[in-house]
Order: sequence, then C-alpha cells, then structure tokens
Amino acid sequence: MSNHILVFDRIKQISNSTGTSNFLLEDSVDGFGLFSSVLSDGDNFFYAITDNTSFEVGSGVYISSTDEFERHAISTSNGNSNNVDFPAGRKEVYITYPASHAVMTGPNASQQGGVAFWQSEQTLNYDPDLFWNNNTKYLGIRTLTPQYGIELGGDGSQQSMVSASGFAVGPTGLHFPALNGGDATYSGGIQFKHFEPNEIGDNNLNAVVELSGDVQNVIKLKEQNAGYFFAGPIVPEGCQTNCGSSLPSFRQLEETDLPPSVALIDFVLAVSGYLQSQINSNHP
Repeated sequence: MSNHILVFDRIKQISNSTGTSNFLLEDSVDGFGLFSSVLSDGDNFFYAITDNTSFEVGSGVYISSTDEFERHAISTSNGNSNNVDFPAGRKEVYITYPASHAVMTGPNASQQGGVAFWQSEQTLNYDPDLFWNNNTKYLGIRTLTPQYGIELGGDGSQQSMVSASGFAVGPTGLHFPALNGGDATYSGGIQFKHFEPNEIGDNNLNAVVELSGDVQNVIKLKEQNAGYFFAGPIVPEGCQTNCGSSLPSFRQLEETDLPPSVALIDFVLAVSGYLQSQINSNHP
C-alpha cells in the first residue's frame, strides 16, 4: 500500500457499476493494462469515469480483494464535487492526472504563497487562507502577513482561537473551562491580562495589615525564619530623616531602625491606627 498518489500510463477497464458508491473493475480494454497489474490493496490513485454522457474525475483507493475502488470526486459533469450517480450501462474507467492538480497550472499567481495539503480522502486541496512565508518560515492562518511562527487571523470568533489541553487562547484572552483543575466550584472564566495584579476585595485597608480572609488568597508571603520582620531598607547609621527608600523585605530589626534614645518596645508601641489597637489589646 502506498500513502502517495500513484500515476500510471495506459490503465483502463470497463465497469457496469451504478450509483455513487464503489466501482467494480470488470472487462479489459485492448491496448490497455489492468488496474490490478499496477495497484496493491489500499493504494491511492487518480481516476476518471465516463459513460459518454456524464463524467467524474477523482481520487480513488484500490481494494484488491474485490478488484474495486472507493470514489472521492474532485470534478464532475454535475458541477460539484459529489460523486456522480451513474445509471446502468457501460462505463470506461481509467487512471489519469487531474488538470487542477498539475504543477504547471496549479493555483494562480496571486495565491502562490498558499499551502497545499492532503485531505483525509487523499484529495489534494489548495487553500489560500493558509499562507506560508518561505523566507521567515512563518505560517499564517486567515492572514497573509504572519508576524509569528504561527499566527491566526479572523474576525475574533472561534476561528481565531487555539484550543489545547482544555483551554482556548483567543483575541479576548485566555479562556479556562469550568471545573478546571478538578475544582467543582470553579465555573470557568477569561483572563484578559497577561498577569493579574494583586487586588483588595474591599475598601478596608486594615485587611491588608491583617493578611486574612480573601486578601490572604491574593497576597502570598513566603515563610521566614523567626526573628525577621517586614520593613523597608536598613537605616544608615546616624541618619535621622529622609534616609532613602527601597522596597520592603523580611530582615532582622537593626538598632539603626530606632530613633536615638528610643527603646525597642517603645518603638513598637509608637505605631498607630488599627495595628496600634491590636497591640494595646494584646500587649501584657
């Protein structure tokens, strides 16, 4: 069996088959060879059928056990790609090479950047919506100007999306299905931004200090060794005010963090606001 389309010269037989299904190969024709002399079971080939009134050109799959072939029409006398419904009578069947698939004719010049591929029924199909840039090796689907290795064009509907492993990527973001990760409570949704920023679920800024409730699910803090606290940069020795700024981190408390002549406990008790009330109620 060959997975490629096979072409041979001077192969023709007579068939009396009818309808749109497989054709049985019957009588030989003087001066021509038999299909069985060049084809093996499962081989693919181009054929033509005519009863001198109607015709069908297509791709066939040979069945050696019954000396017949499957029919998949490419061009027909009925003006479409459906198999012709042949009536009773004598038909000539022969191996050919369709003009629409000849390299020298092919697609017109305006489509020469397209991609040709084999469909499931071994019919060579040319689709100008698939564009291959041979210089950049970019593949465009519904776009003639791909800027990436694979780029999808389209109108923003499902044809412009890529689905993989249960989620889809489209022009409106990353689409996650319901029950994603096996979570029965998750109804699915769309991530519109590349990375979602940290958020506070309400206007209570004290919740950020407590790091409790919903905020705990948004702001994640790495576990630290005992004796570390969350603060800005270490105060340079001798600096009183405007000692510079930097992002806070977990570190040990330094003496330079305290104003001159202020004990550590006095420094802690000097905080104000919501945290001050918590210290007042819990400090011995």
